[in-house]
Amino acid sequence: SGHGVAAAFITSMLKMAFDSSTTKANAQNPALVLTNINEIIKGKTAGNFVTAIYAYFNTEKRKLKVACAGHNPMFIIKKDTFMEVHPKGRILGFFDTIELETFSIDIEPGDKFFIYTDGLIEATNNEHFTFEPILYDILKNAYDMTADEVVDCVMLSLTDFAETQTGFEDDVAIVCIEYEK
Repeated sequence: SGHGVAAAFITSMLKMAFDSSTTKANAQNPALVLTNINEIIKGKTAGNFVTAIYAYFNTEKRKLKVACAGHNPMFIIKKDTFMEVHPKGRILGFFDTIELETFSIDIEPGDKFFIYTDGLIEATNNEHFTFEPILYDILKNAYDMTADEVVDCVMLSLTDFAETQTGFEDDVAIVCIEYEK
């Protein structure tokens, strides 16, 4: 949604929508949570939109459910598998209906879940190459790293990749979660 006052206003609306009783009552259902947030903010974003990914971890049942509203995919790093999870879904705040898919998977100790904003994969170097293929290579080989080590490795690689840049064109945010039950 950009920067400045408009983005801050939308962020405030999102926080209130996320804190609503309906959202809390449906916390275990990612598609319902995002649909509820869309209902609350639609028509109130002054032509802007929001992307989101919502992941619900049920550690007792060792299950993960994910819904996505126009956001980048989540990467799941398992012992023998690297997967890109990108359930279908429209952006928030713009459409009356957003028709979200939910992806579900069993989780095991050691699994890692990597979520990021598009500023990460769209970062470029002086040759105008993007960081995306480097990110994939890092994550495909990240199973033996801790979540902190994954983030540190990605950020160090990103800094080296774009070393002559004075900044990035877009914000970069990363969340890496490791299941350790």
